[in-house]
Amino acid sequence: MKNSFLLYAVLLATYCNACDVCGGMSSTASFGILAPSRFHIFTLKSELRTFTSFLHGIQHSKEFILRSEISGRFQLHDRLNVFVSLPFQSAWQRDDFGTRKLQGLGDVQTVINGVILDRRDSLGQVFRFFSVGGGLKNPTGKSVNYPDPQKNMYPGTGSFDLLLLTNYIHRWSTKWSSQLEYSHSVKGKDKEGFRYGQSGSLALHAIRSERYRNAGLLVLAGTQFDWNLPGTYHGNPLYSTYSEGWQLAIQSSLNVLYNNWMVSIGARIPIVQYWFAGNVRQQPTANASIHYLLSKKKK
Repeated sequence: MKNSFLLYAVLLATYCNACDVCGGMSSTASFGILAPSRFHIFTLKSELRTFTSFLHGIQHSKEFILRSEISGRFQLHDRLNVFVSLPFQSAWQRDDFGTRKLQGLGDVQTVINGVILDRRDSLGQVFRFFSVGGGLKNPTGKSVNYPDPQKNMYPGTGSFDLLLLTNYIHRWSTKWSSQLEYSHSVKGKDKEGFRYGQSGSLALHAIRSERYRNAGLLVLAGTQFDWNLPGTYHGNPLYSTYSEGWQLAIQSSLNVLYNNWMVSIGARIPIVQYWFAGNVRQQPTANASIHYLLSKKKK
């Protein structure tokens, strides 16, 4: 019974970030289906992203970005929670001249999430859920000034960024739910006057929940559309550079819940994309995470 309650209360303790066509520049955040949970949640997550870069139509390098993070989501009230994440990133670029590596702490994110609509049954299953969140990305990570050609591989951006998230969940039956989420980021200027363009992410997922003995199983599948506007330098647009573009991808995840622990694995595969005027292509992305759920004590 305990696992059943956790399963329906949490729904899905994994989330996907918007497509990061570089290291730390994309500060768009996401709770995914984690939003309805009324538990404190502590997470360790890693994600591997790979890219292929072209020059005049000829491949000249490959980039690998391994991003790990420790995060905590603290339930202050049934309708209010705070999310804090501390990332660490390692990036490699391989070309004809060898391999270069960059690594360091990323930019810390803090998000406050408020629940607008929360309808559940006596077992805690979510029927309708809608939340709105806002936060700030702090320039704590390692960064470099424009126009360094490796700027996008650094774990930090050197700027304060504003974050906005909205999340809607609709349960269609005992085992099927859907989730619609939009997240948006407004980038700030760094000390040298460089600013990444605004970015957004729209995701639509179907969720299937099952129980096997004492374990819960959650399967997510859907699509995600990401876009980034051009960056600017002292107010002047920088077209076709530094992450400008868009992407439509399919993604899925498998999540197993046992007692107060959840293990998640996921993948995202681009269907169609257009980054850096077609000079960069993102390859399939893989991620894995482990979560610990801690019940909020009642007074």
